Amino acid sequence: MALPSQSSRPSTATRSFGTRPRARSIPRPILLASIAGLAVVALGWWALSGTAEVPQPGDSLRLASEVPAPSPKAADPKPDAPRLEPKAEQPKEAAPPPPLEIGQGRLAAGNTAPPPTLTSLVTAPGTAPATTPNSAPPAGPGTKPAAPAPPAADAVGTRSRLSRLILDPTTPEADRARMRDEVAKINDELVFSPRVAAGDPFTTIYAVQSGDALERIARKTHAAGHWRLIQRINGLANPNRIQLNQKLKVVTGPFHAVVNKAAFRMDIFMGDAAVPAGWVFVRSFPVGLGKGGGTPIGKFVVKRNSKLENPYWVNPRTGEQFGKDDPKNPIGERWIGLEGVGESAAHTSYGIHGTIDPDSIGREESMGCIRLNGPDVEWVYDMLSEGVSVVEIRP
Repeated sequence: MALPSQSSRPSTATRSFGTRPRARSIPRPILLASIAGLAVVALGWWALSGTAEVPQPGDSLRLASEVPAPSPKAADPKPDAPRLEPKAEQPKEAAPPPPLEIGQGRLAAGNTAPPPTLTSLVTAPGTAPATTPNSAPPAGPGTKPAAPAPPAADAVGTRSRLSRLILDPTTPEADRARMRDEVAKINDELVFSPRVAAGDPFTTIYAVQSGDALERIARKTHAAGHWRLIQRINGLANPNRIQLNQKLKVVTGPFHAVVNKAAFRMDIFMGDAAVPAGWVFVRSFPVGLGKGGGTPIGKFVVKRNSKLENPYWVNPRTGEQFGKDDPKNPIGERWIGLEGVGESAAHTSYGIHGTIDPDSIGREESMGCIRLNGPDVEWVYDMLSEGVSVVEIRP
């Protein structure tokens, strides 16, 4: 009998010793299909979680670590930090409107009526429109706007119509104050600029001739006031330098003054002295008057040979004398003598002059004369004509 080791067929234990069984391989088609399925599942999960970009044509698949992070949003406040809520803005209490100035008068604050247009003021002369005054006082004579414009086409007619309303005693004072401001602005061009409006009866153009001087031109053209007015309105820096054929504007006027004592105001007009109802308003100036009502009421004319520049003066009450260029001379730099007419003929030694005390304007502090601020009295001096210009003083 043969032993197991001598058997021709080795046993199972003997065959497996030292020999590793071969692992079965997965078929390649099944392996590829499994990888593709896993890729689809991964893409779907990334899309749902918002951590992957949607592949575009031509893009290759990227790992999650390669996908760019989404744009950071504004950081929310930390959980332990209190959230500050904006406070509701409290409505501010409206400040009361300031009082509205109107010439020498004043309207009650809070009047919100819109200012009337020139058309409304002119087309209804029989009515008294509700007005709101200008917030700024009119510019002084001779001042020109930064970009001056030529006079409006109907500026002459508008000035005439408004002047009639100003002279009409039935027009309310508040409306007259508004109209004075409007006409003063018009006259910045019609009177106090070198431009001439068509149809203006108070101005003309003169061509300088050989041998002319401003004083001679004033006489030849019957110009109103002093020859210096020609220099002022034409903007001549040197009155002695005028050229042949140079065109100069001349105002023929003549000018007149009406002093309203109650308002401490002097109104300047132009027109025929014998027809005051046809006068045209020019401009207003604030004045100072005689202490204790000492300025007489009545009609006067500018006395001939009475206009003085830098005058010598003697105080009639104390005899104190003040020479020319004396800074203490209370008369200032100009004097315009007045001569009473008719019932006012008894009033003598009164006049219009400047002052070294600007605080006296708007008050009764003079000896009876009419005071004007320095620059204002120079303009009035140049406008009023001796023996022609009327000065009426009203209560």
